This record gives sequence, C-alpha cells and structure tokens, in this order.
Amino acid sequence: MREKNKTRNFRDFFGKVSGSIRTKLIICFLVPVLFIIILGVSAYSSSSKTIINIFTDATISSIEKTGEYYNIILKNIEDKIVSLSMDENIRNYYSGKYSDDIIEEGKAYKTARSQASILASSDRYIENIFIISDKGNPIATFGSYEENSVLYSAFLESEEYNLIDTSENNSVWIGYHNFIDEKMEVSKDKYAITLAKKLIGDTG
Repeated sequence: MREKNKTRNFRDFFGKVSGSIRTKLIICFLVPVLFIIILGVSAYSSSSKTIINIFTDATISSIEKTGEYYNIILKNIEDKIVSLSMDENIRNYYSGKYSDDIIEEGKAYKTARSQASILASSDRYIENIFIISDKGNPIATFGSYEENSVLYSAFLESEEYNLIDTSENNSVWIGYHNFIDEKMEVSKDKYAITLAKKLIGDTG
C-alpha cells in the first residue's frame, strides 16, 4: 500500500515538474515570437507610412511639373497671338487703312490670312485661328465665314465677346467658343481650350 502511494506521489511530482517545464518552454518560445510580431507590425506601419509619404510627394511633384509644363505652353501661345495681333500688316488691314485702295486691301488680306495659316500649321498646340472684325474680311484657318457685317453683329451678342470685353487686358482663356463652333461647324473634339483676344482697340 505504501509502495503504491509512493509511486503515485512520485508521478504527481513528476507531472507537476514536467508541466512546469513545458509551461516555461512554451512561454520562452512565445515571448520572442511575440516580440517578432510586434516588431513586424511596427516595421510594417512605419514602412507603409513612408511609402504613402513618398507616393504622395511624388504625385504632388508630378502634378506641379505638369502644371508648369502647361503654363509654358499657354504662355507660348499667348506670346505668338500677341505677336500676330501686333503685326503691322494685320493692324493696318483691320484698322481700315487700305479701305480706299481695293488692290492694296486685297494684298494685305491675303498676307494676313497667310500669316495666320502659317502660325496655326507651324505650332502643334494651335489648331485654328479665327479673326472677326467690323473692318475688313474675317480670317479662318478652318472653313470660311459668312458675310462680315452679319457675322460681326452676331458676334457682339455672343458670350465669347462678353468674356473678352470684360476681361483684363482684353484677353481670356475659355473652354469652348460656341459661337465659332456653330457658325463654322467646328467639333468640340478638335480642341480643349481657347484663347480669345481683342485685336485692335474696340475692333476684332
């Protein structure tokens, strides 16, 4: 009987000891694993924030560079249109200087139209150039206009003219030129933005 009790006590003691060791081994194993998990989560969080910041900075930089690029293009177009409007032949023609000389007036108009056509065809960012005035014939590098007096009178009632007339420096960037599109049957798919500018004083 005593032998059986001794055997049972020994087994209980051994079970407690082995159980304690097993528990310690499990804990010893889980502690570094837990630290590894914590380190991984921390590293992931830090890396994800860094990646997001890098991506955000790169996107902002790309947008800014794109904006600068388009600003250069638009400024270049503005400079060319100003140069065209300051051309002596065009200013003389649309100011009515040759109105008493049909031959000279015809030559001046032909030259002006050629200048506009060359500018439109030489710059890939300029699709078409339109000039409407109360003096002289209108110029269109695409299609042809109706009678000038009717066209100019109708243009004075258009939204485009109002935007030009109320803008600073008589020059404005607009999305569409609905008046031109209607009169010339120009598709809005052909352009994205339009520079509208007064040519000479209250003319054009």
